[in-house]
Amino acid sequence: MLLGTVLAAVLLADGRLAQQESRAQHRLEAQAAANSLLAAWWSDRDALPLAADGDVPGHDGWRWRTAVVPNAVAEELGANVVRLEIVDATSDSPHPLASVEVLVKRQ
Repeated sequence: MLLGTVLAAVLLADGRLAQQESRAQHRLEAQAAANSLLAAWWSDRDALPLAADGDVPGHDGWRWRTAVVPNAVAEELGANVVRLEIVDATSDSPHPLASVEVLVKRQ
């Protein structure tokens, strides 16, 4: 009986570890995707979408979205804070896989 309980606990822990590892890997991939998108947009700052969304290249079901984040200090400097989020549209989670905020000169 004790051996069965220990075995069940080990198997449950292994399953949780595998789920946690998978979520961590997705987050790392999402950060890399956000970095690639920002690098492409940053080369032409007029290309940075302030409020838009689209598909993440190379990742089925992943979407990117941008939005201007209200920030009084940035506005005083003549700039906007833009948040880029990478989300898994196939997931029920309301949380993005990755989120990055950048300061851009107001156009």
